[in-house]
Amino acid sequence: MHVFINGSQIFLFSGARVLDGLTAYSSVALEDVQAGNVVVLDAEGHRLYVDGRLQDGDHLILAQAEQGEDNE
Repeated sequence: MHVFINGSQIFLFSGARVLDGLTAYSSVALEDVQAGNVVVLDAEGHRLYVDGRLQDGDHLILAQAEQGEDNE
């Protein structure tokens, strides 16, 4: 299956999670998400967590975390 992260197409296995997508996209982005500096949003602006499942064609956006936002 394929997903898009910040406009870049990433090919993943069926059943992949957000963590898998971030790993394929960028180790730096993954570290930023795990540190709580960046959040992952879906195309509608809903926050996603690293254990969330992805579906073919999903569009993810990496955004700067807001000050005081809970990190998971």
